[in-house]
Amino acid sequence: MNTKDVDLLRRSDLFRFLPDEHFEKIRPLLQEERHDFGELIVKQGDPASAFYILISGRARVVKSGSSKGEEIVL
Repeated sequence: MNTKDVDLLRRSDLFRFLPDEHFEKIRPLLQEERHDFGELIVKQGDPASAFYILISGRARVVKSGSSKGEEIVL
């Protein structure tokens, strides 16, 4: 992950108040990913294997509804 993006994350509401020594422990775990338009990143019901933070671009979040095939855009 480039320094500019790490600095942006460091100033974000999520990490702003985290002490430097704690942020430095998680910094090696940060990985940049790029996804194409329309690409599925995570699917409802699948086990979690990552925590995603959107730095740039857009993402659409869709939840399965109670009726079969129903999708709710959040």
